[in-house]
Amino acid sequence: MDYLLVVLLLLAALGHIYLIAMTVIPKHYPMPSDAKYVALRLNRGRLGNQLFHLITGYGIARTLHRIHYLPFQPDIRDYVQRYLDLFEEVFPRLQETYVLAQGGINETVVPFGGSCCSYDDPHRLVNHSAKYILLNFMYGQNPSYFEEYVDDIRRILKFSPRISTEGNSIIRSLKMERNSSTCIHIRRTDFVELNVSTDVTQTVQAANFIARQLKTSRFMIFGDDQEFMHDLGNTIV
Repeated sequence: MDYLLVVLLLLAALGHIYLIAMTVIPKHYPMPSDAKYVALRLNRGRLGNQLFHLITGYGIARTLHRIHYLPFQPDIRDYVQRYLDLFEEVFPRLQETYVLAQGGINETVVPFGGSCCSYDDPHRLVNHSAKYILLNFMYGQNPSYFEEYVDDIRRILKFSPRISTEGNSIIRSLKMERNSSTCIHIRRTDFVELNVSTDVTQTVQAANFIARQLKTSRFMIFGDDQEFMHDLGNTIV
């Protein structure tokens, strides 16, 4: 092979690797000695909260040109690890967006955020000098933290081959076309106890509005309240 062509191919490959590295940083690669890190406090939420935590942390880390790390909180790390193991099976690329911290690192705790859905602009921390910044909040559920990186996040959250195969099998068994249905996931449990849960009327209005925008004609309803789901199925158009 021509020497110049070999060099060009090598440069192209290195450029491709560099672009990937700017998007995701594999947790099993050695980190640069001058790298800086940012974290959110771990939480005891379920799957949705854990996924929000990882994606919000990824978005904030990208904004600050830092690496997202999961802090060492021994009272909760094992709980979170169960979800990390699950995500590794379902979204294998997700594990490349964070590193796991060990005990004894010198973290600087920074007041940040407020309620789960409020937004605190992370740009104010761009020039922060600390090597490890631990943001003093847990439930970062505002899309403003990561909407700039949605295209990358879609690639990160690509299903594993096994999950894709199983999902395709289920879709075929239901005789559904891929783009003909809207999925409605209702989680009520503690929201009912806190008196902040949705009701059937509000849910139907929202679901029908989204379906009209997407031009879908069928609904798939799943959640943790069978009675509510049954009422929803009888009411939705």
